Amino acid sequence: MKRRTLLFCIIIFCFALGAENAGQMPTLIIGGDQNYPPYEFINSQRQADGYNVELSRLICKELGYKPVFRLSKWSLVRDRLADGSIDLVQGMAYSLQRASELEFSNAHTRTWRGVFRHKRADLRNLRNNPDLQVAVQEDDIAADYLKQIGFKGTVIKIPNPEEALKLLDEGIFDAMVTNYMTALYIIKEEGLKNVKAMPQRIHQRDYCYASLDKELIQSINRVLQDLDNNGELPKLQSKWLGGLDDDEWTADRQNYVPSWAMWALFSAFIAALGLLIHYYLRLRRWRKELTNCRLLITRRQFYGEVYKDLFEKGRIIIYRLDYSNQRLLNISDSVQEWGYNREEMLYMQKNDIVYIEDQPRYSAFFDSLNARAHSMVQYRILTRSGELRWVMDYAKLYLSDTGEETLMLGYLIDITDHKVREVQLYNARERAESEVNAKNHFCSVMSHEIRNAVNGSFGFIQVLRQMNKDPEIEELLGYLYCSELAMLKTLDNMLDYSKIDSGKMNLFLSNFDLKRLITETVKANEAQIIQKAVKLEYKISEELPQILFGDQLRLKQIFTNLLQNAQKFTESGKIEFAAELYTKTENEIRILFKVEDSGIGIQQQRLKDIFENYAQAEDAIGLKYGGTGLGLAIVKRLVELMQGFIWVESEPGKGSCFYFIIPFAIKEPGKEPDAFIQVPKIQKRSLLRGRVLLGDNQKMLQLFASKMLQMWGLKLDIAGDGEEVIRMHKEKLYDLILVSSQLPVINAVGICHEIRHIERVLQRKTPIIAGVESETEEEIMYLKANGIDECIKKPVNLDLLYEMISKYLPKADE
Repeated sequence: MKRRTLLFCIIIFCFALGAENAGQMPTLIIGGDQNYPPYEFINSQRQADGYNVELSRLICKELGYKPVFRLSKWSLVRDRLADGSIDLVQGMAYSLQRASELEFSNAHTRTWRGVFRHKRADLRNLRNNPDLQVAVQEDDIAADYLKQIGFKGTVIKIPNPEEALKLLDEGIFDAMVTNYMTALYIIKEEGLKNVKAMPQRIHQRDYCYASLDKELIQSINRVLQDLDNNGELPKLQSKWLGGLDDDEWTADRQNYVPSWAMWALFSAFIAALGLLIHYYLRLRRWRKELTNCRLLITRRQFYGEVYKDLFEKGRIIIYRLDYSNQRLLNISDSVQEWGYNREEMLYMQKNDIVYIEDQPRYSAFFDSLNARAHSMVQYRILTRSGELRWVMDYAKLYLSDTGEETLMLGYLIDITDHKVREVQLYNARERAESEVNAKNHFCSVMSHEIRNAVNGSFGFIQVLRQMNKDPEIEELLGYLYCSELAMLKTLDNMLDYSKIDSGKMNLFLSNFDLKRLITETVKANEAQIIQKAVKLEYKISEELPQILFGDQLRLKQIFTNLLQNAQKFTESGKIEFAAELYTKTENEIRILFKVEDSGIGIQQQRLKDIFENYAQAEDAIGLKYGGTGLGLAIVKRLVELMQGFIWVESEPGKGSCFYFIIPFAIKEPGKEPDAFIQVPKIQKRSLLRGRVLLGDNQKMLQLFASKMLQMWGLKLDIAGDGEEVIRMHKEKLYDLILVSSQLPVINAVGICHEIRHIERVLQRKTPIIAGVESETEEEIMYLKANGIDECIKKPVNLDLLYEMISKYLPKADE
């Protein structure tokens, strides 16, 4: 009994489920254009509407489908049909190319393009008028039509026809090519008064359904035939397309049909009027031709006189020459400017007056002449008084009227004044280049001398840090280390003022801690004002981010120069350094920096040139306070290099305030600053074993190196030049050689060649480490290609030097 009841329930459930599925209609997804009235569009209630939509609903009703409309941009409809997002396109113009890819139904209406113009536009057709501005809808075939007819005007693409027709109504452009029915529908709906249609039809096509499903299209064809037979299709076309046809264009012509008599009288009148106009135009043309002839004669007379006055009597010398024998046939009277008589020149050859040193150049020019191109040459001629004059000779070959001889026609222009100015400019350039080279040489020498002194002090600071055990002194030595390192980097990139002056300086961008940079800069400058009654203060806005992206070296140089400038001219009072937010965006921040002092101030008339090279506030400033006048000039150029700007406000006796604004990139939170300038930790190093030969001619560097190498347990000998290095190595055969790349007498490359030659017999190779002034890739490759084992940049970094030496020498406990 229980089994029968369970079986009965299952049968009832299946029957109910089947009835439910039978009650649901299958869905047909239909695509179309969202803005193509009156055929298909999205209405004000955001619903699909139009002729195609209503027709699709009738077809779906007959076929038993539930229609789902997905109207979008026409450019997307084909893609959605291809990927299966829609089943059917309800409106597509038939073409052979499309028919090879899709299945098309029978035509349910027709569509075509028309030309619409502004009522003020005098437009007959679209051809041969480059001044026309014609609008088309984006991705519409109207653009292809304009290309086919050779349209020469401007094509303006508008996203939708409604917007384009409104702009046409306002007279923004002259005409528009778009769907005829759509345009008439929009004109009617929007009440456009200034848009008129032209009667021609363009690209008339059958308007059909399209799909990839052949059986669906066959079903639609049967329904279309039924709708046409029962009158539903014509009724629907009348509802949406009625009143929008082109019959209105023939209405005016049909309103009035004249009688035969009226036609005959009108034709006779037109013929008489045409004959009258014909004779009038002929008479007018004869008068115009007669006037033009008189003007031409007058103009020729005028230009003949101008030609004779300007060329034959002017400073340009025109000549005609027989090319076969170089005999002058004619020359203008202006040759008298050189002291020659025209008649006597006709018995001379042209090269008779060419300066003897320039005759080879003139002969080469003469031989290179041809009848296909003009030629030009510059040379010197001798006047009758013996003066040398520069001329430009411009000539070409022609055949004579008889065709029997070759003529050379040309003209000469005196360019002596131009040549004189050219020489003057050349000499001025030579002097300027000489001065620049002298300045560059001076800067190079000064940079080298300063760098040598700094190298020594930097080395001793490293030695003292190794020897010192007092934490307080170690902190001070750390500040000295940072200051010396910053000074060396500044010397490498900034002390060479010619590099700044030539605009070749580059930025070194990195992440940095702005507050730390300002704090270290201020503390480094506090020691310089201990002897003065001056208080140095600084303020950093809390709105500023901690990590910025920029050139911290250039920024620190700007801070240092401005603080030192303020300290120099402030005997008492205070100096205040401030940094605050100026503007901020998502990726960039602009910071306003200020350095204010209570010093002597600046005269108003000197403010405008305070940032110029070698400029100081007063002429006596340099005598009292010293300085070169380059500090503020460098500051201005560095600020501008960082895309910022700087200005100063000052009043004599009340101090000065320098403002500058610089943009920086903002880095994401948590980003750590790059280790650019920081005090390295003191490393505990194992003692090494071996004998080292140092070749260097600077006493300070010799002393620094000897102290450091002895602390590492190495035995050290010192040589002052290259010959001494080679001699001492021959005597003792050292375990490692340290040499300066620019050692006197014999440089590092020469030393290496000689030692390698000696050791080839001894079958050994002593490691050689060279200290270089600049760490350029070319120099290092050159040194290593010539046998140098390692290169290290001066001033020597002790950690790096220890690593290099420990690669070649054993530790003491090994």
